[in-house]
Amino acid sequence: MKTRLFSALLFLAPSFLTGSVASFGSDPVLAQMCSSTGSNPVEAASDCNTLGILDLRTGHSRGAEAAFRRALDLAVSALGESHPDVALYEANLALALGVQGQYSRAEVLLNRAYYLVDTTLSSGDPRRATVLAEMSAVETAQKRFPQAEADARKSLAIVSQRNAEDSLEVAVQQVVLATVYLRERKIDDAERILPDAVASERRLAAGSQLDRRVLAQAIRALGELRTLQHNWPEARTLYSEVIAIYESTSGGDHPALAPILLEYAEVLKHCGLPRSEVKSIEARARAIRMEKA
Repeated sequence: MKTRLFSALLFLAPSFLTGSVASFGSDPVLAQMCSSTGSNPVEAASDCNTLGILDLRTGHSRGAEAAFRRALDLAVSALGESHPDVALYEANLALALGVQGQYSRAEVLLNRAYYLVDTTLSSGDPRRATVLAEMSAVETAQKRFPQAEADARKSLAIVSQRNAEDSLEVAVQQVVLATVYLRERKIDDAERILPDAVASERRLAAGSQLDRRVLAQAIRALGELRTLQHNWPEARTLYSEVIAIYESTSGGDHPALAPILLEYAEVLKHCGLPRSEVKSIEARARAIRMEKA
């Protein structure tokens, strides 16, 4: 549950894509460019950052952490500690730490990153929204809900000023805010924004403008909302869709599937399915966790 808010953030490529890398290296060309000591350090930092995002998207958080650390080291040496790009690399490193549950370490990095973007960028710069969204994710994981909600609102306000109401950027930030509402059990507030955000993402996914795993995270949040509303039939349909998306995009043993399967099993219990079917789904989740441990 705690890492859910980070999941959608992994796929905001325009914001995040601006290495030890040898651990996983999702793209061998990028891995080589990132590890090359003779390359332009600014370009190498960007390559390492991109590689880190690819590793996170495929569930390799430790490889991503190494890549982001390499990107940060290169950027600091080439640009200095106060450059806005350094702030984004710090924020991305915090993202990798947050996925691993290292929220205190992530918070330190995000506070510094926000100080940099707050003092060097205009109030409407989208990079501020990126850092605020990640800060909200960490604060939510730490159950600091009032601050998480405030930062999510600020992030959404910045993005809404620069993008159309039905854009991907706005929809993803709405899902981030709605997920905070779900943690706070503010069901009416979540209902007010989440269904429309999911509808926007469905439209974008149909036009191949959206990674379907972003859509899956939004649908999962809507499934949780329907669960809290005790709308079990719709929750079952939504979770089934989420599982199908992950199976088609990431395979049937992706680490992110384990918690989703467990949530799905809980929904099925309320739908009156045979106990044996529920147990089978729970066993599959446990097997994925053991395999990826």
